[in-house]
Amino acid sequence: MNRNNTYSDGFINILTYVILFLFAFIPFRELLALYISPAIKLIPDILVIGLFLYEFFRYKGFKKINGIDLSYALFLAVAFISTMLNKVGIKSFLVEARSISVLYLVYFLLRDKNLPREMFFKLRSVLIVDMYVLVICSLVEKLSSKMWLFPYQWYFGRPFGSNLPRVYSFFNNPNTFGAFIILSIITMMVYDVKYEKTSKLFYFTSFLGLALTVSRSSILALFIAFVILAFVIKDKKFKATVLILLVLSIPCYLAVDFAASKINLNMQRNNLLDRFGEMAGDKIYENSSEDGRIYSVKTGIKVFSEHKLLGSGFGTYGDAASLILGSPIYEKYGIRENFYSDNEYIKVIAETGVIGTLSYALFIISIIFATYKKRNVLTFTLLVMLLFMGLFYNIFEIQIISLFFWFWFGFRLDENGRTNIITSTSMF
Repeated sequence: MNRNNTYSDGFINILTYVILFLFAFIPFRELLALYISPAIKLIPDILVIGLFLYEFFRYKGFKKINGIDLSYALFLAVAFISTMLNKVGIKSFLVEARSISVLYLVYFLLRDKNLPREMFFKLRSVLIVDMYVLVICSLVEKLSSKMWLFPYQWYFGRPFGSNLPRVYSFFNNPNTFGAFIILSIITMMVYDVKYEKTSKLFYFTSFLGLALTVSRSSILALFIAFVILAFVIKDKKFKATVLILLVLSIPCYLAVDFAASKINLNMQRNNLLDRFGEMAGDKIYENSSEDGRIYSVKTGIKVFSEHKLLGSGFGTYGDAASLILGSPIYEKYGIRENFYSDNEYIKVIAETGVIGTLSYALFIISIIFATYKKRNVLTFTLLVMLLFMGLFYNIFEIQIISLFFWFWFGFRLDENGRTNIITSTSMF
């Protein structure tokens, strides 16, 4: 039975425009929250949860609950028990559950519906505008050493150190900006391969923007995606064009970096080549061990060793809830305030223990199985990227990463035998 016939055209249209709005809004969310009100960050929550509740009760959405939903619910249940037993508080659980769950509901909403064909064309336009605005503003940010087109509240609100030359854009985070760029590139490649186009200016701009972020994790994730897609995309001319644009963006980036260093004589150099060069030295290990990702993993293992079965609970180790509400265990382990784990897996291990980690693994395995069952190249590529990025990001807490993945996972999965506007592997 095709449940898409159950839904009214009005509901489908509203869902379509909400999704498009999210792609337009989230890249500028931090900026809007700064100048308007922090409450504006709740707009995605209100829209998505509102649509979810309407579908759940109006169209009996509970009938389409699947194994992925059940495994995710199991993980949340374990986390709730852990949080309560550790006396962290219901508020911490609710804040963290909201952070990782709101955009999961996008997958729930999308997966049994046929969206209008024009939706994908409009999404392309939204991403193009997003990218051009963000990269142009980032060029100004870079050349002015964050004096122009970068809020002074952000500039004076943190010690940038060696990260000052990296562009933060309106995400206020270079790695999040990098993640947005690489996911946008993959989305645009889907469109171009399907409709035999090549968005040359978009790719060039995106590669330049990615270089400006100096985000090693994002660049490595894109490299992994390109390796996968190189084997399945048949259009040699398209692949050659993208490669040429990538190569051309490198001297352009180096020119911008050189110009920025001449304009801002006191600015410490930290360009892309330097960042990757650091990976071969001992300094990166020392810095990471003191207050970086290695420190995060080592400390997380220490927390886990004292809370093996159920972990320390949501809101205790480098998650969104601990950033907002603080953590009751930081003083005990000598962890600084505003600590963020930047690792999805160590966060899960420390906060939910063996039982929570097993339930989380079941959740991931159910996604892998669903992807394998449909033999969908795009979903597989995004899943591989997501699992890799989990080593460097709290992936489901970062809204733009979560939005891209759950949108494509819901949009691409063909659970009722329908034909999407983009077919499975035949597009490649």
